[in-house]
Amino acid sequence: MERAGTTLLRFALAAALLAGLVIYFGLAASGVAEWQVALRWYFQHQWSQNPLFLPSAALAGVATLAWLVLAVGGLLSHQRRLASGSVPARRVEVISDEELRCHVQAQLDPELRKTQPRIERVVDVLLGLPVDIGASEVILVPGAQNIELSLRLGMNRVVVGKLSPEVYRGVLERLQLIVGIEEPTGHGVIELRAGVSVEMLEVHISRGEGGREVSLLLTRRAGYSRTLAELGLPNKVTQRLDEALSTGRGLVVVAGEAAQGLCTTLYAMAHHLHQSQQGSCDIAGVEPHVRLELPFMVQMEVGAARPEAILEGLLQEDHKAIVVRRVEDAATAKLIVQAAKERLMIVSLEAAGPVDAVARLARWVSAQELRSVTHFVLGQRLLPHLCSCREEVGIAQEEQRDLEQFASLGAATYYAPAGCARCQGKGYVEQQRALFWAFDFRGGLGDALDGEVSEAALQRAARRHRLGPIGPALELARSGEVALVDVVRLLDGRW
Repeated sequence: MERAGTTLLRFALAAALLAGLVIYFGLAASGVAEWQVALRWYFQHQWSQNPLFLPSAALAGVATLAWLVLAVGGLLSHQRRLASGSVPARRVEVISDEELRCHVQAQLDPELRKTQPRIERVVDVLLGLPVDIGASEVILVPGAQNIELSLRLGMNRVVVGKLSPEVYRGVLERLQLIVGIEEPTGHGVIELRAGVSVEMLEVHISRGEGGREVSLLLTRRAGYSRTLAELGLPNKVTQRLDEALSTGRGLVVVAGEAAQGLCTTLYAMAHHLHQSQQGSCDIAGVEPHVRLELPFMVQMEVGAARPEAILEGLLQEDHKAIVVRRVEDAATAKLIVQAAKERLMIVSLEAAGPVDAVARLARWVSAQELRSVTHFVLGQRLLPHLCSCREEVGIAQEEQRDLEQFASLGAATYYAPAGCARCQGKGYVEQQRALFWAFDFRGGLGDALDGEVSEAALQRAARRHRLGPIGPALELARSGEVALVDVVRLLDGRW
């Protein structure tokens, strides 16, 4: 949009300059009369008699008009696509993790190296990072000695530097003062203004387990969500989502542990619904706090209110689809299942995986009701991404026997982390690979919901039907994206 606006501005300036010259020569005094006479004579007696005069003039006029129509049409089309969420609200240059670290260090190090760093300057840099780089979050988490500073871009979290405990305490105190957080923990919103441009940043200060560690999260609200294709969601899952949309009702659950990209997937699903219906799908959302402002979706922030109260209000309106982030209580779960009988509900649940999520939902609502409205439960987990220095590895006989219970290994090549200068000897890059697997209750797995529902019974049914993350993870391992050892670890985990 900025590029189209700049082009139109240049055109307007050129047109104004040409108009000024025309007016000047038309109204000028006798000092330029000879120029007027000369130009008039030239066009009347020389150029106008040229047989190419009329065709070239007509061609120039048509070309100018066509260019103007295309420029205006392109600008209007870009604005419409921007409003629908189908194009990024901001162009972000893709850079490597190392370049990202260098960029952050170049801004922070000059201040951090001082004997008395200016806290206000450090805070300004931290607030500006999401906007400058296009990151969705700035995360500061206390470590054993220093505070780890990392950025989240999509599903990838990149560690870019460290802060001393003294500087970190100063940053927390200043942000609490700016936002107006009087308690040791809390959240608020900061507006960053640059001319007519406004960026919204959410500040979240929370304590870890035991109440000792205080973490800081800066979340940038933007206007673009990643698509399902960009996330690498399996085609079968996308097809099932389209089927769910065509019915206009039912429940879709996205399950996974915290910090595994559930929010990104949920927003991508909402984006897919909007695009597949050419913008006619009326979507609303209920969120603990808005992570991403989407122009095609009504987003309700829970804040200090009860989630079920916000959801009850939305259910009184005529939304075709409702997205609920982070279902945490029985009251909200019951409302969701009841609403799924009349409209499409897409929810996320922090759990070890689909089995854990279904077992928890079955404690809150009737298992039969859950089975009748649920289209599928999508499991999600982030696996470390192998560096290109990977090395081939064989499969132990015991591991081969366990893995073949879920998928055929074939004659594929599998890899293990090695270590090089690029990955600093780790064998992995900072980028992570999203692993998805779906549990569909239309088949035999739904029988596990007929009797007494427990996580163990669901796990046995999933293994019996060869469902779970092992098959999709092996496909990633064959492509060399993830290590075989990380796939084997999934055998003993909960999913």
